[in-house]
Amino acid sequence: MEPVSILLNVLWILFGGAVMAFGWLVAAIIMAITIIGLPWARAAFNIAVYTLLPFGSRAFGATSSRARAISAPARWA
Repeated sequence: MEPVSILLNVLWILFGGAVMAFGWLVAAIIMAITIIGLPWARAAFNIAVYTLLPFGSRAFGATSSRARAISAPARWA
């Protein structure tokens, strides 16, 4: 990670990022209690991780196969 990303992540954590990530983690644990909530629990856990350290993280590109699979139904509408 670049030094600027580290600085921005530290500032983010100090000014509310840790609280937000903790909230998503609690939500993931509550969702994981039920069988129906398991898929959403995994998504909430991923959001918690991304919320804790957002600067320097990368999302998958629009040319990846996963992005095409997600956007394919939108083309049919």
